[in-house]
Amino acid sequence: ACAWTPRSCGGNMDCRELCEGTSLLLPVQCPGGLLSMGDGHAAQGDGELGGTAIECFMEQVVVRLVLHKGLHVPGPLARTPCGTVTLGFGPTLDAAAAIAAGNMLTHICGQQQIDRAHAAALAGVCMSLRVTQMVNPLRGVHAIWHG
Repeated sequence: ACAWTPRSCGGNMDCRELCEGTSLLLPVQCPGGLLSMGDGHAAQGDGELGGTAIECFMEQVVVRLVLHKGLHVPGPLARTPCGTVTLGFGPTLDAAAAIAAGNMLTHICGQQQIDRAHAAALAGVCMSLRVTQMVNPLRGVHAIWHG
């Protein structure tokens, strides 16, 4: 996959909820994995349709990297000011939504010590699915857990 294609270990995710104050967990999928950042957006709506939002220069970015050995996350998981966010990417919106929602349910089961059926029941009240982006070869959906 190209560096600009979103995928389970990051890439060009273009999710507006990933803002200042966010803690982002990404799986490391190869030994010695590297991290790069860029593509700052001053503003962007959900569902990015074109190749650009309002791109901006990032004058100063302060990042703290922590390697959580032994922690397993199947895809991007973020703690943001709006809630917990999981991102899914797939060839269709349905596939991306299934990944985002499935990863959120797995996370909530672990956090709340409940089974998947109970997490799914809570999701109807506590979880929103939003289209992240449409512009990349893989479509993106993010799940937000408000709670």
